[in-house]
Amino acid sequence: MASSGTTPPTPRRAASPKGPFASLPIPARVRPDRVDKGTAPTVQLDLHIGAHKTGTSWLQQVFQGNQAALLSNGIKIPHHRKTRKFVTVPCQLKAYQRLGQDWNTKYTDQELQTIIDSYILSLRGSGARRVVLSDENMLGHCGHIVRGGMLYSRKQAFLGVLAEFLPRPPRRIFISVRDYSAFFSAVYGQFLLDVLPENYVSAGAFTETVLGKYPNWANVLRKVAETFPKSEIVYWTYEDAKDDWRPVLTAIGGRKLARAPKTKRGDVVRPSMTQSTYDRFIALASELGTTTALKKMKHLRETDPDSGAGSLRIFSSKEQETLQDRYARHVAQIADIPNTTRLSWDAPAKATPKQRAS
Repeated sequence: MASSGTTPPTPRRAASPKGPFASLPIPARVRPDRVDKGTAPTVQLDLHIGAHKTGTSWLQQVFQGNQAALLSNGIKIPHHRKTRKFVTVPCQLKAYQRLGQDWNTKYTDQELQTIIDSYILSLRGSGARRVVLSDENMLGHCGHIVRGGMLYSRKQAFLGVLAEFLPRPPRRIFISVRDYSAFFSAVYGQFLLDVLPENYVSAGAFTETVLGKYPNWANVLRKVAETFPKSEIVYWTYEDAKDDWRPVLTAIGGRKLARAPKTKRGDVVRPSMTQSTYDRFIALASELGTTTALKKMKHLRETDPDSGAGSLRIFSSKEQETLQDRYARHVAQIADIPNTTRLSWDAPAKATPKQRAS
């Protein structure tokens, strides 16, 4: 039986797919009796699920740089890479398994439940009364967005497995949204940094798909609310938060975290791609081909003489106006989703609850 101080199992490594699943727990050494369901974690559980390119990486740095302040409030926010390893990736592999995809790593329900329960039990050993699991990949990946032109095309499958195997429904789920033009541009820049040549999608093809498919943040939050009907969905816009993060920090980590947040040294947050780096990539791709240009992307980024010259923009001015109008309408629609709370910047220490019956 696992005690409150149990560390997560350390399964063997095995050959596994590239990309986000290159480092993951393998079930060979997972013991089905590792966790007695009578001792399932009793801490309050919250989730912080991103989204990508909405300041999530900076927030995660703040969480890691202020662990003492968080624990003094009874809050534990583990490093997002640990949560990704022991929760996000195993759940997504299970989702792919159920979708009929043949990944090298497969889990039985018992194995997956054991990994997640053991991980959360290990966090309870810190003495925390509340655990916040933070990982923007819980919704999906930038590659899914670019290849599909949608907001997290796998979100239903991924969130469904997550909801099934968490020991209890989260009390609150935190999520940020961002203007479509800036969001999809930043996501596309991240995609270029990670994509294999055979999966490359041009900016023109991506923008055409986005404009034609009408992605909607309200649909994303509605799916989260439907999957976690007992959870309160706490959301904010990146535009509200970017100049004053105190309401977000207070909501997730308490007043002490919001007073003087520190970031953890050593955790490098990759800045979003600049327009200058992208322009150099396009020029190199035109000269030497896309495959060569992608292989040199890291070098292009590190040697960019205008690295602070401005963020990547892949939409025309007219397209940006169209997307901004859609964004305003869709953010307004979120207010009609049951059990949602939009953070208020009128009173930084408080949220404005909007609990509704479904």
